[in-house]
Amino acid sequence: MNIDNNGLIFRISRNRLTRLTGGIAPMLRGNSFIPELNCIKMTLDGKMLTMEASDIHNHAVIKVEVDEVGLQGTGSAAFLLPGYYAGVLDKIGGEDVRFEYEDNSNRIEVLTDGFESAFAPLEIKSFPQQMDQEGGAACFTIQDAPGFIDALSRLTPIPDTSEGRKFLHGIRIHAKNRTMELAALHGGTVLAVAELPSDAMEEAFEDAIMPVPAALHVVRMFKNAKTLDVAIGKRFTVFASDGVSICSRAIDGEYPNYRRIIPEGAIGRVKIFGREWLRAIASAEGVTGREDGKEMKIRFSASGAQISMSGKDSREAKLDVGYELINGEIVDFEFRARSSLFRLAASVFDDEVELAVNGLRTPIVLSKGNMIALIMPLTPQKKAAK
Repeated sequence: MNIDNNGLIFRISRNRLTRLTGGIAPMLRGNSFIPELNCIKMTLDGKMLTMEASDIHNHAVIKVEVDEVGLQGTGSAAFLLPGYYAGVLDKIGGEDVRFEYEDNSNRIEVLTDGFESAFAPLEIKSFPQQMDQEGGAACFTIQDAPGFIDALSRLTPIPDTSEGRKFLHGIRIHAKNRTMELAALHGGTVLAVAELPSDAMEEAFEDAIMPVPAALHVVRMFKNAKTLDVAIGKRFTVFASDGVSICSRAIDGEYPNYRRIIPEGAIGRVKIFGREWLRAIASAEGVTGREDGKEMKIRFSASGAQISMSGKDSREAKLDVGYELINGEIVDFEFRARSSLFRLAASVFDDEVELAVNGLRTPIVLSKGNMIALIMPLTPQKKAAK
């Protein structure tokens, strides 16, 4: 093909292009005043199309083989606003899309089944480079990517990003002895921990604290992945699968030693039904008011459990909820906690959850499968008067 100009011309499945770019487009929201952080960069090497997006803290890369190449040039790149062409792809029909852009041209064309649309490319001089992964990293594979993504998505609401300690604004990731551990803290009152298998080697290596926005990007980008390749460094994390990867800056700081507050053993274990309990808590809050820091009392008796709250204007609510005793002794036991924090911890799970208590002055432990959540009581736990 005799050409006087370089550029990018290729054909690709419309659905595949829409799905891939849709995975990284949300990363660009909120950066409309910085063109370099509000665009997708496209480059072509043979039939391999590379799309990149960056928001300074995260850098995502997607590599996909196109179906047909018409024109390509060394060093050629197209920069486009995702909203422009995503809107076009959403409205046009046909299975394939032909993408045409020539260097120094003032238009990018998208063609399919007789339909043609065009929009102006962005002029970007300094697109962010991929992050420097200095300091090395531990690399391993997560064979059960769906299980990891599910656990990560459940932990993302836990960190309290309103308080000042930045190292608590993320999720700690650590892997050792073929086990990956995820942990999230809400101040000093709620802790959630998930353990998942990986093929990590047994030697110790650095762990990282992933910011919540980065964790949300990972959840969205890899929701359909079967396996995940992972690199954990002190200053960054990398996740990759099937040509899609994201490198995220880690939060600098020493995560608290949360293991020391996880109690061992239990004086009693019961099975509770999370949806029933959450509905009861919401109803009690609706009657007494949803002010911050509302105290909730839960008392276990032989016939069931009771949730009670009081409002500032003397309104009271008492609702009965069920439980099933698993083992030990929990009858005539009561504890107090912030209702919002109990809801936060319980929301990590689906419906049936195991609740365990281990004597006085210890957290209440909710658990299911490979995940636990702890709630610190407001006051020392004690037996209710008979």
